[in-house]
Amino acid sequence: MFYNPLSKKYLSTPIYTNSDNFSITSISNLINAKTEVYYDKEIAHLYTKETLNSKEYYDNEYKVDIESEDKDSLYGIINGEKIYRTQYQLDIFSEKVEIKNDMKILDYGSAKGLFLKKLIEKNSIKPYLFDITTKYKEFWLKTFNQENCSFYNLKDEWKNSLDIVTSFYVFEHVKDPLTELKNIYQVLKEDGIVYIQVPNVYNHIADFICIDHLHHYSKISLTHLLNQSGFEVINIDDNSYEGALIIVGQKRTNIKTYNFSEEDYSFYDIKVIEMSEYWQSLSNKINKFYTQNSTKKAALYGAGFYSTYILSRLPEKNNITYVIDQNPHLHSQKFNNLNVLPIDKISDDIEILYVGLNPKMAKEIIKNIKQFDNSNINIFYLD
Repeated sequence: MFYNPLSKKYLSTPIYTNSDNFSITSISNLINAKTEVYYDKEIAHLYTKETLNSKEYYDNEYKVDIESEDKDSLYGIINGEKIYRTQYQLDIFSEKVEIKNDMKILDYGSAKGLFLKKLIEKNSIKPYLFDITTKYKEFWLKTFNQENCSFYNLKDEWKNSLDIVTSFYVFEHVKDPLTELKNIYQVLKEDGIVYIQVPNVYNHIADFICIDHLHHYSKISLTHLLNQSGFEVINIDDNSYEGALIIVGQKRTNIKTYNFSEEDYSFYDIKVIEMSEYWQSLSNKINKFYTQNSTKKAALYGAGFYSTYILSRLPEKNNITYVIDQNPHLHSQKFNNLNVLPIDKISDDIEILYVGLNPKMAKEIIKNIKQFDNSNINIFYLD
């Protein structure tokens, strides 16, 4: 029996449980823990049972690109140009929300503060930062006033004073998102805007087994969250940012709610079963391929979650010699004790390539890499 704070109901049976005690976090760390995923049909919401000590984990273990001030994740390569996550998030935000001079904008879960740092480069706004750890404080104080920074709890003096609150990849982590969003409601002015971006498990399937993502939202459950917190939904988007759901809400005394169709609910009911079956069968597929090719020299493409999963399914001593990744911030670093190299460093003796990317887009990405044109490398995809 498991209690879902978002719908305030008990869920009895998990839709997915991993077959061993190895689970993966959102920062691609392998840990000894059991992953249990529950599905709430009433609001089309997936919930992962909490197994980590949240305060200790986010204070001490969870570190996002903390190695340097400007390190960022690579979103993708578009028309031959490397696009980084923070700038792309800002571009989409700027299209959806009108930004005016002197607006007070809080980033809820600021991490290093990269989003606001980029935002103030071209906008005359008043930035505010919040996080549940002090580990990023040194980054903040290089750019922002300490009086506009808050740790662990929002400041009382911020109540009813902010114009916009943004939150990027936070609400999948929190145990009780309803309480968190009601806290945001309290600091916003009337008609203030909340802008939330979370993973979209329905086109980024790794999110389904990510153990520190407690909530896996659908359009239905994300809309439910905003409505229950006093926000009217003015935009919800699952297309602009690959693998993400973006929702924009407005604080209003009287809100209009949106009713989803039976077809909408049916779509999610079917998809959660498909995702559960996918992860239950994938391990055998990897093991079979490895057994057939274990004597051949191999490389791994992608230094992230999917690659950690592949490595977790292989013997500790395997035939993978290094990792290829196109993010220059990762080069010369280690990923699961393997060197991370740029694509032009792939050696001629590689016979096997494991592609640790979202299977939805992996083949298209590999197809557009010239080093693999007319290659005799046997490529393994997670589809």
